[in-house]
Order: sequence, then C-alpha cells, then structure tokens
Amino acid sequence: MNESQLTGLDVLDRLFNGGVPNGSIISLLTDPMTEGEILLRKLTVAETVLYISTVRTPEAVREWLTDAEALSTRPRSRTSASGSSTHQPESVSVTITFADFETPLSAVEQKIAALSAPTTIILDSINRLEDESEQEYLQFLTRVQSIVHDAGHVLYVHVLNDEQLEPTEITNREHTLNVSDSVWTLSSERTDAAIEHYLSIEKNRFGPVLSEPLELNFDGGVSVDTSRSITLS
Repeated sequence: MNESQLTGLDVLDRLFNGGVPNGSIISLLTDPMTEGEILLRKLTVAETVLYISTVRTPEAVREWLTDAEALSTRPRSRTSASGSSTHQPESVSVTITFADFETPLSAVEQKIAALSAPTTIILDSINRLEDESEQEYLQFLTRVQSIVHDAGHVLYVHVLNDEQLEPTEITNREHTLNVSDSVWTLSSERTDAAIEHYLSIEKNRFGPVLSEPLELNFDGGVSVDTSRSITLS
C-alpha cells in the first residue's frame, strides 16, 4: 500500500517526499473568483478518488471533470526528494456523490466511513457544514479525523473565503483550520498584463512550509512557474 497520495503538482510531490502522507487532512482556501476549482480538479490524480459535493449535483461535477486532464490516463514515475520512485496510477477511478441538504454532517461522515481502501477524498466545499452548531461540528471533525487517520485516506477540504469577513468571523472556521494538517491558500493578483495566481502553504505538519508563494499557471491545466526559486522553512 502506498504511504502517500500524489497531488498532481510535481513541485509539491517533491516537497512532500512523494506526495501527501496517508491519514492527512488539507484545507484549501480560495476566493470565489480564483481558479480554485481547477486546482481541485488537478488533485484527482490518485488511483481512487471520492468527490463529495455539497453544492453542485453529481451530474454537474461529472460533466466538469470528464474533460479534465486530471482524469486522463497518464502513467509515469517520479523520484521523490528521498530518492524513492513514486508511480502515477495507470487509471483513475472517481466516485462523485452529493451530501444531503438536511443532514450534511452525518451524510459526509457516512460516505467517508463507508470507504474500504485508502482514498483521496475531496470535500467541495465545507462552508455549508461550518454553518452547523459548534458542538455538532466539533464532534463531526473529531470523528472524521479519526476515520481518515485510521483508514489512511487523504482528505482535501475546499474552503471558500468570504471577502466581506475575516476567517475568525466565520462560524467554526477556526475549527476547520485547527484540525487540518496542512493549510493551502490560493490567491490572485491582477496586473495590467495578466491575472497571477499564487499558492501559499502556511501550515504543514508533515513537512516544510514555503517561505514565499508558488506562482501557478492555469493555461491548459495547472503548472508551477519554475523560473522562481523555492525556499523552504
């Protein structure tokens, strides 16, 4: 069994010595007007993926993913920073499901608990779940964290920022970030010539953080601008 799951971005896979360790929870913070969905799509490169949508229907997500590069068959090997070789799976199996509006916490927990093998899970997004009561939400996070850790899953939590509010003003947001092993933030800057996208890693329990953001290029997919030096801290 693999001990980590690829992210789809070579720079991050090398940074994490072959991918995100099994049992990890990663929060991806994005603004609604950034290319956060494209980055989520890139993360669907593991052999087995469960995509839990809390907003869009499974049909809409399936149509969106079908044309994605992330679902294409791209077998290849990579060498991690430790020198070991990691292999991208020859095929990708993505299951898409929808979290019930009436009981989103129990619906998400049940879908994750039902998985029988280590899986990359994408929860898009967690905002509606954060609206539940603090006690219920904390209990949910504790149970999901245990399931993910014990089963060896990797859980990506998509967190949509509210431009009108600070994170501390959003109900239960601090609990989402506290339970996360790593916190990634996708931001955008508009210039006269283009829109520039940056990925910051400010919290990381399983490896180093970046001293400065990575510039991402979204033309035809997702790639990292390698013209900039990358410093770890």
